Amino acid sequence: MPAPPAPDTAPSIMPKAKADSFKLPAPGDQPKNLFVWQENMQVGDVVADRSTLSWVNMLLEWIWPKANTALSNWVHEDLTARLQDSLPGPFKGAHFSRFTLGKQTPEFGPIEVIRHSEDHVEVDLEMRYFSDVDICLDAGVISLGINQLTFVGRLCMVLQPLIGKWPMIGCTKLFFASVPQVTLRFTGLASVANYVGVEDIVQRTVDDWMRVRMVLPNRGIWLNSHFEEDSDMLDAKSLQPLGVLRVRAVRARNLAGVNVQVLDADRFTSDPYCMLRLGSEQSRSSTIIGTTDPEWPETEPSAFFTVYHRDQCLEADVLGEDQGGMFGSANLVSLLGQLPPGISVWQIMTQWPHVASGDGRRCQRITLDTKRVKRDVLHVNDPVNLGISSELDMEAQWYDIVDSPVPQPLPNGPSRGAPAATFQVEIFKGFGFPVEQVERGGRGIRWRVNVCGPSEMDDLGGSGKSTSSTSRKGTVCDVQELQFPDLPIHPRLFQVIDKLLQKPGFSSADVARICGIDGGDTVDLYVHMRDEHHQLHQELQKARQQGQHRVNVQWYEALHCFVRHPEDGNVTFSLELLNGEDRVIGVVGPFVVKKFVDEQADVKELATHRLDLKVLTEGGNDGGGLLGGWFGSSSRQVPDLHRWEAVEVQVSARLRYLKAGGTQGTAMPRSPVKGSPAKGSGSPAKGSPSTTSPHHDLPQWALPRSLSETHAV
Repeated sequence: MPAPPAPDTAPSIMPKAKADSFKLPAPGDQPKNLFVWQENMQVGDVVADRSTLSWVNMLLEWIWPKANTALSNWVHEDLTARLQDSLPGPFKGAHFSRFTLGKQTPEFGPIEVIRHSEDHVEVDLEMRYFSDVDICLDAGVISLGINQLTFVGRLCMVLQPLIGKWPMIGCTKLFFASVPQVTLRFTGLASVANYVGVEDIVQRTVDDWMRVRMVLPNRGIWLNSHFEEDSDMLDAKSLQPLGVLRVRAVRARNLAGVNVQVLDADRFTSDPYCMLRLGSEQSRSSTIIGTTDPEWPETEPSAFFTVYHRDQCLEADVLGEDQGGMFGSANLVSLLGQLPPGISVWQIMTQWPHVASGDGRRCQRITLDTKRVKRDVLHVNDPVNLGISSELDMEAQWYDIVDSPVPQPLPNGPSRGAPAATFQVEIFKGFGFPVEQVERGGRGIRWRVNVCGPSEMDDLGGSGKSTSSTSRKGTVCDVQELQFPDLPIHPRLFQVIDKLLQKPGFSSADVARICGIDGGDTVDLYVHMRDEHHQLHQELQKARQQGQHRVNVQWYEALHCFVRHPEDGNVTFSLELLNGEDRVIGVVGPFVVKKFVDEQADVKELATHRLDLKVLTEGGNDGGGLLGGWFGSSSRQVPDLHRWEAVEVQVSARLRYLKAGGTQGTAMPRSPVKGSPAKGSGSPAKGSPSTTSPHHDLPQWALPRSLSETHAV
């Protein structure tokens, strides 16, 4: 059953001409070139004909009832807890009393297939879902309903590595390169009229839930159970970055004036700042006081984002900071405008014009989306109410990741505070984890890498910490499973033998004759092995239920942190172990970053380190404050630290450097560029793309969409 027409307000990630022309080509038709990049490219990107994948949509329609149930369970188990943490006090007990996504199914297509190398294939497909749903968020006497859901996004599936035995795909990674556009239509708002902003909190929590679950660098991973035996797990499960994007808000014009001047009603101003985000990373600019035309200092540190996919999209919200005051200004509106959706890294580096400086910088003036600005509380002569467009000037620059050090920028230039290198910490396995903590749930057992040092503090306004990166939750591995020994008896006969032996008068020889087994001795051997296996199974279960039982946990993940002064001997990195409640259990390290520079090597051998337990004071990680009564405060148990005394973890690390991408600032690869693999952590990926190109006289941004093979259906 085809999807209904999209509502007028539904977001779109494709030009309307393409969105309205989903039909399969007629037999004998030649593929048409439907997608060409903008004219400012020296070589246009061409993608072949695309279809709606009608057979996939029909298959999804058939299995949708089961998928609906699975998604509902996922929401109840995961999203409910996030909502309870985010909502105000009266909603702390909120839960989904009804949750059904209706009968309408998502629609997929068109699809694009990219071959990065002989063992690395990527499948990208558009996903649209417009449906009337029946969702009720119940908090006792207060309820909030949702009767319509709109979902539009580009789903990416990475098949890597491809192996020479069945099922041929070693690992599958599933993610959205940019945040899907999810729109909810609420009902029952009259019952929450006294709780302003609840619907906004629900919408924001759903967006953040998608972001931390499936938006890069977060992803879903499905591993072939037979893949671990002879392949590089780290290379399969982790993500390799394409490079780094530097972004800075330069100036804004004609912003809404959200500060009410009590003693001067005809004067309106704002205290704007800019919140930049790419994937799950975000950065905040400084606040410019008392203006609707702010200009941020050129010497202000820029935002630096690690890029994993060129379709990742930049987000920017211009917000007004509330300075308060009894007779001064009082901020009645927070949002002043935001970037329109769909500004990808690829678009930034192909369509934004160059700055004449020749250092690869690009600038662009963008009209802000002000639909969500609350105009009814603005001054009647406010630029937004007069229909004047709010604009934001932005600057961007691309950085390659290379193996050798490069000259550093001037301390007061546009790249002030730029990291000189990226530090990659590779986490493999851990040993000796208390089983009750691993199975407790929550956010799981994770590692957080921190880079610290006085010189890093100077660049970041006294924070004392350069960057941090947190891993996904680990999964239990190396679980001992008892295997029943091989016997010359078909396993399907085991239950038959057991039932016959329970009947009086049946000897082993009789059972062997009935079942077609060679001799009663084989039946006796089966009975002996069965009883022994049952006893060992009971002993294993008893050991697992004891309080001292420990398990191994695996991550196989590479975490990236920026380092601004790797040559400084006071700059260190360390790993903090977090439990499911975000409490720091212990630390591995610190290690001096300069060691990697002195040894002139970007690789540290794989090593096993013991966890140094860190005693915490109760409430050290908890929130609170004046809003604690409204938003609630968390009460968490202090972990039993002695259960973590035996924890060890396998770690390797490498230091790689950042280089502004070419004189034209156009050097960005389509596929991840890998450095030397850590010793002992596996071999380099086979079939990585060649560094030579028949288009060597053109900048890489002007090359076709991929020098590897790209096909679309």
